[in-house]
Amino acid sequence: MKPIRYFLKVLRYLFSHEFLQLAKDPHFRLKFGIYTRHNGDRIPYFLESRAFPLTRAFISGRPILESIQAKRVLELMENSAFAKSQKGTLYGREASRVKRLIDARSRGEDSFVLLLNPSSDGALEIDDGATRACVLALTGGTSARAVVSPWV
Repeated sequence: MKPIRYFLKVLRYLFSHEFLQLAKDPHFRLKFGIYTRHNGDRIPYFLESRAFPLTRAFISGRPILESIQAKRVLELMENSAFAKSQKGTLYGREASRVKRLIDARSRGEDSFVLLLNPSSDGALEIDDGATRACVLALTGGTSARAVVSPWV
């Protein structure tokens, strides 16, 4: 019974007004795939962008650079003594994890992908990858690879 419900949920989404509007967006192309979140959850996506503008993505309804994640990344980037020790948490997140993302970006080894979900007002919220988006934005990046999932 679950596979049928799942299939119907996907089908309902693919014929929804929300999906059709996003499918018309020139930044997206139709592509089916499975996104694996940092905690191991696997989520289907149906739209992908190779260069989604970071200015169009939001974190909890706020622009990327106004988020708590941006404060965390900026503080680590500016406070090299704390960043070198990599001990403890910073605004509720392990400093070492954020530092690894910053270091990957500085070495050019970042292959960041953002998981976006449409909000009720039509904006695209970052569901997974908010810290990565902040690292990109604070280091001069203007776009990122992104996928859109109908649910979280």
